[in-house]
Amino acid sequence: MVAAGDCTWQGAWLWSGKRNEPAAHRHFRKTFSVDPEKLRMVAFQCASDDWADIFLNGKKVGQSRSWARPTRLGNLLPLLVKGENEIHVDLYNVASAAGLLGEIDLVGKDGTVVRIGTDKSWTASLTADGPCVPADEIMRPPMLPYGETPYFDYATGKIVPDYPEPDISKVPMRTGALVAEMCTEKGGRHLYLNGREEPLILYRGAINERGTATYGRFMTGFDQAGVRLAEVSLSLRQIWRPDGSIAEAELEKYVLSPLVYAPHMDLILFLNVDAPAWYVKAHPRERFAAEDGPRDFMSYASEEYRCDVSNFLSRVVAHLKTKPYYNRIAGFGLDGGEDGQFMQWTGRTRDYLGDYSEPMRRRFADEIPSAARRKGNPRQIWLDPEKGADIVRYNRVFGATPAEFMLACARAIKEASHREKLVFAYYGKFYSIAGYLEWGELALRRVLDSPDVDCLIAVEYKQRGCGLPHSFAAPVSSYTRHSKAFIDEADIRTFLDGTQDWGAGRDEASTISLMRKMFVMTFCRGHGSHWYDLHGGMFQHPAIHREVGALMQLARRTMANAVAPAEIAVVCDEESLLAATCAIKSETSRLVLHQQNGAIGRIGAPYDLYLADDLVHAPSYRMYIFLFCRTPTATAAAQIAHARASGAACVDVNPGEKPKTPSEYRAIAKAAGVHIYSARDDVMVYVGRGLLGVHAATEGVKKIAWPKEATFADAFTGVRLATTNSVLSLPLNAGETRILLPRQASP
Repeated sequence: MVAAGDCTWQGAWLWSGKRNEPAAHRHFRKTFSVDPEKLRMVAFQCASDDWADIFLNGKKVGQSRSWARPTRLGNLLPLLVKGENEIHVDLYNVASAAGLLGEIDLVGKDGTVVRIGTDKSWTASLTADGPCVPADEIMRPPMLPYGETPYFDYATGKIVPDYPEPDISKVPMRTGALVAEMCTEKGGRHLYLNGREEPLILYRGAINERGTATYGRFMTGFDQAGVRLAEVSLSLRQIWRPDGSIAEAELEKYVLSPLVYAPHMDLILFLNVDAPAWYVKAHPRERFAAEDGPRDFMSYASEEYRCDVSNFLSRVVAHLKTKPYYNRIAGFGLDGGEDGQFMQWTGRTRDYLGDYSEPMRRRFADEIPSAARRKGNPRQIWLDPEKGADIVRYNRVFGATPAEFMLACARAIKEASHREKLVFAYYGKFYSIAGYLEWGELALRRVLDSPDVDCLIAVEYKQRGCGLPHSFAAPVSSYTRHSKAFIDEADIRTFLDGTQDWGAGRDEASTISLMRKMFVMTFCRGHGSHWYDLHGGMFQHPAIHREVGALMQLARRTMANAVAPAEIAVVCDEESLLAATCAIKSETSRLVLHQQNGAIGRIGAPYDLYLADDLVHAPSYRMYIFLFCRTPTATAAAQIAHARASGAACVDVNPGEKPKTPSEYRAIAKAAGVHIYSARDDVMVYVGRGLLGVHAATEGVKKIAWPKEATFADAFTGVRLATTNSVLSLPLNAGETRILLPRQASP
């Protein structure tokens, strides 16, 4: 027990056993002794990741459903007995991170408050009546990712922290229109704001789970570092009223508040287009349905919702056009669905293997295959062409409906803005999740063909950590060919994060190394990235802001340089994935989609990434690596055949086969005449736009072979490095990234 004195959480976030365990219960308990006669009030406040049922002396007293907005139960005194009492929290983790933060507040009649926070004195068990062990303390507030969890101080009656609301009346307005454009030049995508080129590097604001207007305070450091576009989030649930009207004051607050903290930035206004609860309740027959019944969100196959949300978005844009701050909006973004990335609803544990709703039944027309048939034999990766023909057709429709919905929203925005604004969308996590058929994100070709989307955002976690090559999440060369920009979601967990998962930076040096690696990988290939401040404050450190500023300066110095084609093309076929069973997501098969768990990224030479039917637009390559190209369309098959007949080296990679090592790929590439920059598996090389990026998995001197005589300078310090016979000897620490400027030669 801790007597009141400090008006913040006394406890820590708790868990027990395996972290990130999906569909898992943990039962947390704490006994405490009191004399109810001496108390005026007893309260319990807690935040949970994900869901919690709360019991006091065996009686359920409430529940928690949010890590961001704590539950407060303030009328528990009648349930207490003199002597020992027990608080019991049944916590359920749906997926990913998990934890419980809580506090019992005993308010005495004399005004004193005794607080009992969650700590290792609490016990944990896997089941309600299972053996108990001391709970594990994961982290303490305000450590990220949970950050500054609001706390109610029963001694003062105040909520902490209590930041003042920003004064939106002070936001400077632009007198003229803001014209934002993207175009393809010199092999890459380029961003122009009112005719001035800006690096395609953005700040992505926090998920505003706490519903405040003060999250923009984390933008200031990026604004001062020279970032000129920020993505800010807003949900239709916040601005779409049941009578169909726009919550204008709420909309204005969330548009203008960020600009108080970042006056030099313009905005990409991201709209989460998931249906508000009132809409779902009013349209029960349009809901997504698993085999065992409907869920409380709309089916992507619902034409009614697609029409209604498109009309609402048109009205939102029309409303904003009447406001002076419309000239601070460079474009709009779209997100929604599972994980906010227009994936089909899966229940996070990925146990929904299809949409069996009425809208989907109308859309598919035929009988929807059962989940068991779609899942298939765990030892059989490919469907039987005849017996599984209906499953392939359903997979195609199941993947098409999220894309169709997203494109309808994009078209509504483009038309309402008279095509004067950019449209971004979270879509296309192709190499990360294409093996997960239940996510239904297999209509990338349709999205790339649309004129209504300018930029697609995706994330790749598998190869992000120090010592790994950080493979692309999408076929970015196809993006360029279709005039689409790719944004790599850099939601890295910095050294400020308490979980240290998802390839986190352990300290300041490794965090900066991760930032440099993510920047140079996408920038060299002519695309961009955004610093995604996932929960707010992940980048809130002077060293990180300095690094952002240095990367922005480097990008401005080199963004006019050309992106030279690589000599290796990695080709994947979307159509072939539709003919797979869920066994394709087994670890062996998924290694292929992550470009073989980074093996291709360790060849020691740059590579381009295409969908198979885009090879018609591609230059000639010395080497082709074909991933999953088993049942391509006739068009794609013809392009693959043409590549095979070109005399280039061709490697076929299919699930179930033994993956090739980097050395094996490197030998094939070298024999085909590909220039190898590094002959070591522990070195990752990124080349383009007049830059050379090198990332090392191990400590030591790394030798980089340049194609011709050149000198090199450190891109940040300007220090020159010597070469011998075009070979650069570069001392590197394990996990370090160096970015260099080659002189007198470019690849």
